[in-house]
Amino acid sequence: MIDYEGKSVSVDTSLTIKKEYTNNLLRKDYFELLPFVNMGHAFNKLGYDFFEENLIPQIGKKSKHTSYFKSEDIKYYNVPTPFTELFFRTTMEQGQLSDALITLNLNPNFNFAIAYRGMRSQGKYVNQRSNNEAFRYSFNYNSKNYKYNFKGHYVSQNIGNNENGGVTEQSLSQFELGDPEFKERSVLNVRLKRANNELKGKRSFFKQNYFLKGNSNLKNQNSLSVFHEFLNETKFYIYEDIQKSDYFGPLVSEEAKDQVNWAIIQNSIGVNYYNSKLGKINGALEYYKTDYFFKNFLEVGNTSNNLIVYKQLFLSGNYLFDWKGFNFDTSFKKTITGDYRSDLLEISAKIIFKQKNYFEIGVKKINKAPDLNFILYRSAYENYNWYNDNLNNEDFTLLSSTLFINKIGKFNVSFQKLKNYLYYSQNFNVPLEQEDDDEEEVFLYPRQLLTVVNQSDQKIDYLKIRYDSNFRYRKIELSNTIQYQKSGNGDSEILILNVPEWNLRTSLSYSSFVFKKAMYLQFGITGQYFSKFFMNKYNPLLGSFLVQNRYEIGDFPRLDFFVNGKIKKARLFLKYEHFNSSLTGYNFFSSEGYPYRDAMIRFGIVWNFFE
Repeated sequence: MIDYEGKSVSVDTSLTIKKEYTNNLLRKDYFELLPFVNMGHAFNKLGYDFFEENLIPQIGKKSKHTSYFKSEDIKYYNVPTPFTELFFRTTMEQGQLSDALITLNLNPNFNFAIAYRGMRSQGKYVNQRSNNEAFRYSFNYNSKNYKYNFKGHYVSQNIGNNENGGVTEQSLSQFELGDPEFKERSVLNVRLKRANNELKGKRSFFKQNYFLKGNSNLKNQNSLSVFHEFLNETKFYIYEDIQKSDYFGPLVSEEAKDQVNWAIIQNSIGVNYYNSKLGKINGALEYYKTDYFFKNFLEVGNTSNNLIVYKQLFLSGNYLFDWKGFNFDTSFKKTITGDYRSDLLEISAKIIFKQKNYFEIGVKKINKAPDLNFILYRSAYENYNWYNDNLNNEDFTLLSSTLFINKIGKFNVSFQKLKNYLYYSQNFNVPLEQEDDDEEEVFLYPRQLLTVVNQSDQKIDYLKIRYDSNFRYRKIELSNTIQYQKSGNGDSEILILNVPEWNLRTSLSYSSFVFKKAMYLQFGITGQYFSKFFMNKYNPLLGSFLVQNRYEIGDFPRLDFFVNGKIKKARLFLKYEHFNSSLTGYNFFSSEGYPYRDAMIRFGIVWNFFE
């Protein structure tokens, strides 16, 4: 399997605790993510990593992009015989998740892969159905003399959700009390009953590389090549409410429907030079053109802006040096000209000791233009129309160090300093729901969810310390992940970047061959916990989260019991999720108004074929 940067790894069919953690929709570890009650819906954050920020202003809708395949997620293959992977997992009622991949070489120089992920889940609550589709095609071609390499991919994906806005205040009380009459979650009342949103995207990408000296098949020899990279991607996001609820304020059109479009074209050309003594150097010119506009546009107030078109030209470079266990990597990207300006500088160094122990340190400086959803937004709802032409660039200074010691574990410390941080918050200048009181009127709960764009004028400091370990004694294995976090913004007591101070996970498992070694069996318990904090609030109209400092969530344990097995190249996964839900109190939530999952049993399988 070859990634975006050209690094390759072999297919791994082992059964480990890490495979248990990645047996999910994203095929990634959920440690810093808290999924909503239905599969394929949003994910709230229990930690942040600003090292992955994109320099190009995006469409926003970050909650919809968690399961979105980016260019860096697509793999290219080189296989001697056809390779197939089948992935299946049950969902949250009336549906399933499946992901199938097949790849083969038509000849030793041309490989292609086709994959399709389909997911549908009805969910336990009213108006909560999720559907997810993603078709991927990739190819990898080398000429016979390996002077020319051509690889690329095409992706078409659709992420759709029915949105209920969370349960109402009355139903929230019924949930927290554990009333037996409401254990059937479909009887709980929700805020939105006919609303839905959808993110669709299509992308074409290819990269070609021609060697003027040397070729791609000769390792550790001097080479010189020129490359060209092209990307064309379109996205559109739709929110629609047939019921025309006033949850987001008054409407200014006859139908409650918003549509925002985003399209980008990238063209890059550059040179790669490799010297066995000096290392690898590359430089490139990168051109981007982006269109951002709204459909069903209505002129609101004194503003009629409906479109942003911008162009950027970057100069980028990278230097990589690797010698006897010492690795040094530095890269930069600088805006030469453009409507928005973004810059990046990154330096990292790694030393590998005996027994694969290593120490790594890195620093990254990002200065990026605001995402376009903060600058311009147009909606059928009166209060969701804005044009902010005075926003400053976000400025991130990021430091990270990692120490891995065999048989002890991995320690990571990161310090992230954020300047001019952009975020959404809730506007409380709205009508409030009245509580019954004989003596006086008390107003507590906003009937409407209105949102405003904010840019912090204070620097935000974010410290994250993480320890990962795995200890094994004979057939018993103990895996731990411990994360401590602290954020602050000056002298203010109201935090902008809210994270739990502690985020913990531990797994105790037993593994052994059974049935005369015909099957490898693994079973155990995973416990997870995070401390209370002001978790971000979900806004289904924007497909994003809001910063809030009124409602704390957390301090509830999540216990899962799992039984996994491996028969030849098939891996079976059976899990009793959150089995303690009815024992430790109904105080578990994924966001304000959105309960977390009740106890349930789910099944999954990953099956590989090599012929």
